[in-house]
Amino acid sequence: MIKLNLLTKAEKLPKKRVKVKREKLREAEKPRILLLILVLILSFGFISYSYIWINDGIKNEKAQLENLKKKKKELEQIIKDLKNYQNIKNELQMKINIVKEIKAGQKVPILLMYQLSKNLPDLVWLKELRFFNGKLTISGSAFSNTLIADFIRNLDYSGYFKNINLKETSKKTVSGGNEIFDFSLESEFLRE
Repeated sequence: MIKLNLLTKAEKLPKKRVKVKREKLREAEKPRILLLILVLILSFGFISYSYIWINDGIKNEKAQLENLKKKKKELEQIIKDLKNYQNIKNELQMKINIVKEIKAGQKVPILLMYQLSKNLPDLVWLKELRFFNGKLTISGSAFSNTLIADFIRNLDYSGYFKNINLKETSKKTVSGGNEIFDFSLESEFLRE
């Protein structure tokens, strides 16, 4: 293969011309360099601003986190106090319920004694009284069987005594020649 060189020998340009071209190139590059410097300054400023803004955000978030931790501790203490108060309230409610039960239990014996005394005829007296789970057992004495029958009838009419059963009666003579009749009976006491 044959090679042909169609180019003429390069002529040397005068030095002045080269200097002019270099100066023109330098002047043409100045705005680019200035633009590059300006871009670098703006980039540095943006990066610095972003860095400061992110650090401030981090500091604010850390401060908020600390505040939230303090509030959490305060709320935990409040919750602990609330649980203590709830326990105290439960204990007091239990005591109140016990007192109410006792009061309700006190009404029954008072009512029972009132009804017995109200329906007890003269010359009849009670020796023993047992009351358990609504069942009543009475032992007593009277000067006659008629008084015992009056007592049973009075209890029946009162509406507070049900299923009255005379279990036994016995007659005995005491000093002075007087006769006394001992008796025992069972009944159910209605609380209402």
